Amino acid sequence: MYKKGTIYTLLPLGTSVQKSSVQMTAGPGYQDRSISQGSDFNVEMIEDWEGSGQTMMKVDYKLPPSVTDVRNFNDHNYFIMLNYTLDNPYSNIVDRGNSVMLTSALKVDPDGNDYVLPKESDISNKFNRLTEKDKFSNLVNGDYKYWRFIGDTIQFNPVTVTQSGLTKEVANTIDNSYGSKTDAFIGNQYSYRLAYTSSNYTRTDKLVFYDVLDNGGENAPTEWKGTLDRVDVRSMSNRSAYGRQGEYAKPVVYYATTVPSTFDVDDHSVWSTIMPANKKDIKAIAVDIRKTNKGNDFILDQGNSLSFYVYMNAPQDKNLAGKKAVNETVANARNFAGDSAGPSDRLLKYKAHSEITLHNPELELHKESNPATGTEAAPTEVTNEKDTPITYTLKIKNKNDY
Repeated sequence: MYKKGTIYTLLPLGTSVQKSSVQMTAGPGYQDRSISQGSDFNVEMIEDWEGSGQTMMKVDYKLPPSVTDVRNFNDHNYFIMLNYTLDNPYSNIVDRGNSVMLTSALKVDPDGNDYVLPKESDISNKFNRLTEKDKFSNLVNGDYKYWRFIGDTIQFNPVTVTQSGLTKEVANTIDNSYGSKTDAFIGNQYSYRLAYTSSNYTRTDKLVFYDVLDNGGENAPTEWKGTLDRVDVRSMSNRSAYGRQGEYAKPVVYYATTVPSTFDVDDHSVWSTIMPANKKDIKAIAVDIRKTNKGNDFILDQGNSLSFYVYMNAPQDKNLAGKKAVNETVANARNFAGDSAGPSDRLLKYKAHSEITLHNPELELHKESNPATGTEAAPTEVTNEKDTPITYTLKIKNKNDY
């Protein structure tokens, strides 16, 4: 058995895992036992792993003696099971398809003769067969001895799209769940997902997104504004162009340091592809997907979607607690039936907005001990002898948990 180690799982783009859903069991088959998150294992989410836009879920574990004493089991076929819920919203299935790759790696922490090591050549061969091996190369650093690898695809049911349209969603960094509204703590990061989807009966060209950052919308004023961190358009770059074999969307990001009065990305007095040195100066962004990687007109095929993500930092002002920011997006697009647009197919303007409310965190610190009287001045259950252990647990609770 591997008593101690770290499990790395690279989550597919656009998916997420709630830490509360992560569980571990250890033991042989029907005699396996649950181990506790926080004491026996810890979960860390590392965002934008190796610049991939994906999240790396890192689980450090150390099996307690209750599950490592093999004399307690009738069967010696030992398993360590990591269970969690992978959230993959419908919008992400539309964006990236219903087949995703999930890659995991285990690094064993050697602590004695409690494991059997395969041949290092066998481990390296398995590593080299991984589809996502490049995203693990720096982690492994060519030393395969204590590593194990696995990668496989997961199939989700396909999503049927019946109507073209623009979608704007927002998420915080706590649950990473995108919706029309969310809440976040003051000073934390949040993100917007912007998407345009063509119906199963029409195609789309001349697509340009415009986003005036946290500037309110029609009949929906904003009460605060965040600061742009980055724009991630990588999910667009692998979208095939209809009617052009081997060509893909080539998104171009523009920045504006003034609030634009009209939405015309070709007005270079307002829009520039160069990001300002001071991100606080950025008032709006635009993403132009009118061309392919070879400079031809890009056409989005029927039932397909294009999306990107805008990452923002919330202000630090505690007086903004309970205040709401409203962010509206405008997209220009032309929809048409058939292989190309006709003279009657006109450029249309689509709008969508989302809202985010700020909250102040109020933290409480609780201290627990084992034995329970270890927190008292004169513990009654602890003998005053050398090396007598007292285990303390510190818990932090947010009183203002939304």
